[in-house]
Amino acid sequence: MGMGTPRVYVTEISLPNMRGVIAVFTILSLSFGLTLQALLGSSFKWNELCLSYGVFSAVISISSLLLPETPYYVLIKSTQNEAEKVLKRFRGAEYNTRNEITEMMDFKATNNISGLTFGTQIKLFVTRAVCLPFWIVIGYSVVTQLSGTSIIFVWTVDFLQASKVSFDSGSAHFFMELVRLGMGVVSAILMYKIGRRPQALISSLGVTVMCFVLGFLLLYNHSVTIYPFICYLLYVTFSTLGYYTLPFVMMYELYPLQVRGVLGGLTNSIINFMVFGVNAAFPFFRDLVGHAYILISFAMASILGTVFLFFCLPETKDLTLQEIEEYFNDLRPTLVSQRSVIAAQRSQLLTQTLESNALRSRSTLDLTLSKAAGRKPLN
Repeated sequence: MGMGTPRVYVTEISLPNMRGVIAVFTILSLSFGLTLQALLGSSFKWNELCLSYGVFSAVISISSLLLPETPYYVLIKSTQNEAEKVLKRFRGAEYNTRNEITEMMDFKATNNISGLTFGTQIKLFVTRAVCLPFWIVIGYSVVTQLSGTSIIFVWTVDFLQASKVSFDSGSAHFFMELVRLGMGVVSAILMYKIGRRPQALISSLGVTVMCFVLGFLLLYNHSVTIYPFICYLLYVTFSTLGYYTLPFVMMYELYPLQVRGVLGGLTNSIINFMVFGVNAAFPFFRDLVGHAYILISFAMASILGTVFLFFCLPETKDLTLQEIEEYFNDLRPTLVSQRSVIAAQRSQLLTQTLESNALRSRSTLDLTLSKAAGRKPLN
């Protein structure tokens, strides 16, 4: 419950160009908490840590009462004026919210957005606008787990010891957490610069290469060396770019407004069951085939994941939530930002205007020169 709600909230309050960046901060917060816990766990007793976490959670709970609802939620439950008031709280008093609220109202009218009962929301699960993004996110999550993202993060020390790393396993684990935290920041920057699809493909290809290299190192290298540790750091680097961050960012972008909360909670539950399942099964397969072949199987899964992402994952960078939902509703033929279309049309109109002005100026110049020379003007 605690992991799902912030992601829905930041998705619905963010501007399109900043939505991915802000959504990544929920992942960064999780990474920071894990890193801090790994650091503090060696210095404090368990009951002292639990007490401090409990106090912090209580402060967060009280602070959350001061947060306003999202404009999308208010739009469903109340009037346009109330939604605009809430939107101004997120955008600032000087920000012109008229265009944004108009788009939201048009979207509400076109798609018949209204408050639904839980039973009606369940019926929406069989529609194209819900099923298609749901299976894209679930497919991405399956690839993520089969590529070893959660297994290597949970069983880090076990993998490091099996790889004969010439580095203290506890310290190596802490450095890997630091790399994951740092790459979370890099992931947010890249999401703002290059978009989701390129980042997802870079991540999956990088994980594929690193898992193959690690698998063959474990098979053929029998001496203590630093190279496996470097490969694990690179694995963390590439997996954090996409596998670790993007499924949670994109699910709330792709899911329709009216079932976003319910479907997001369901997806989080399914992902948690996946994480539990693969980590519970890992010791059995480790004893059956060994670490090397498990890593090679991660690489094979990541190859299949790259193909899946290339053909199925849409690009949502700079798109409004309305545009994304209209695409899955089949109301928009291609997933291209309407702003980009309008900009192209304006550019074309400007070019035609400049060409027309240039032609008119040339005709005027020819007429003037012809009169000056006492000749008939040229057509």
